[in-house]
Amino acid sequence: MKELKNWLFPGIALVVFGSLLAALLLEMESVSLEMMMGVLAYSLAMTVMFISIRPKLVEPSHGLPSLYAVHGALAIVLTLSAIIHQLMYFDDFQGLAEFSLTSWAGFFGVLGFTVATLTGMFGLSSTFISKSRRLLRLKNQVFNREINLWLHRLAVIGSLGAYLHLLSFGFLRSNTLFISLASLYALIGIGGYFVYKLSLLKLPRYEITAIKRPTPTLFSLEFTPKNGQLMTYEPGQYVFVRLKNSSLPAESHPFSISSAPNDGANKLEVMIKKSGDFTNRLDELRVGDVATLEGPYGHFLDKDTKHSQVAMVLLAGGIGATPILSILRQQMKEASNRPIDLVWALAYKEDLMLLDELEAMKVKNPNFNYHFIFSDEEVAGYPFGFVTGEYLATIGLEEAYSQSRFFICGPPPMMNAVKGVLAKNGVVDERIYIEEFGF
Repeated sequence: MKELKNWLFPGIALVVFGSLLAALLLEMESVSLEMMMGVLAYSLAMTVMFISIRPKLVEPSHGLPSLYAVHGALAIVLTLSAIIHQLMYFDDFQGLAEFSLTSWAGFFGVLGFTVATLTGMFGLSSTFISKSRRLLRLKNQVFNREINLWLHRLAVIGSLGAYLHLLSFGFLRSNTLFISLASLYALIGIGGYFVYKLSLLKLPRYEITAIKRPTPTLFSLEFTPKNGQLMTYEPGQYVFVRLKNSSLPAESHPFSISSAPNDGANKLEVMIKKSGDFTNRLDELRVGDVATLEGPYGHFLDKDTKHSQVAMVLLAGGIGATPILSILRQQMKEASNRPIDLVWALAYKEDLMLLDELEAMKVKNPNFNYHFIFSDEEVAGYPFGFVTGEYLATIGLEEAYSQSRFFICGPPPMMNAVKGVLAKNGVVDERIYIEEFGF
């Protein structure tokens, strides 16, 4: 079923491509290869633009990570198709020597798509480097997210250029069906993008009412709505935070919610680790700063697990514990006595936190246990190493493979390793839940 869901938007792109191609063939005997590549690029461009608005109707069933993975794959095919079309149609860009709307609109379309795709692949997404700790660290510490986001928006210029490129051909304008379909798809793709951007201006505003430092590198931010009620969210979800009157950049950043929903307080907490150009400036945040919160997104905890008593194993790596803490706190709020094991992999002793809260949870639920393991520093009283099958056996979780549900969130290398351990021990995919949003 998951694989079928991933084919939704490629299928939509093929329908768009097929309808435009059919409209051309109604008035032409044949369509050249270069024209087909251009129509394919246009079809993919409008589909990619629509995915970029994070469509609410589709996100609950797909999840943003899957949507963005499809978005990235389609963008790569789009860029290659546009470049091939450009090279074939304009004789290796020689047509640009003579200024015309046709040539220059096409050129800026290709340029916009190419820059947007490259920044998405290497500056914003972790898809292509998810298995390398070194490359992930380089991405977080070197590549400026704000600059990459602005460059990524050149996809809008690319899409507008592609539409103008179509309009510049008289024989296409005279094909009423083709130009009507192309304009409809542009309205949905490009128009939908601008409507989405305008909708962000109407998001409710939140005020930072508390800033805590659980560890030297971790910030816990408490947001309270300035007007009205707190957004409704589920444990394990995340929001996109946009700061409005802060010295930090106003670009959106996704952060997991660590507080439990419906806990009686009209506030929401997110936890952020200093790890990149934006987060390294968190010291500049002040109580009273205002932000908008877009969301919530994500479906880490399914309703069946949430309301049952099935055993849970929560596997966290570093700051990946944030959505897991939300789940854990929600379970404690509801006085659940289900078996719960928290396995928290940390790097250094200074990362250790929340011991008092975790001890209080053990008192509230005798079937709850927590386990810390350190990978980069030997800490007295705790094991040293990684979350392996052998380690899980030493803490008594071998029996969990046959019945528990596993929730994993952390750095991609850690999640990949843990998924491998679970698969090796016969845990089926239906009992494994993963929260990953490397965008």
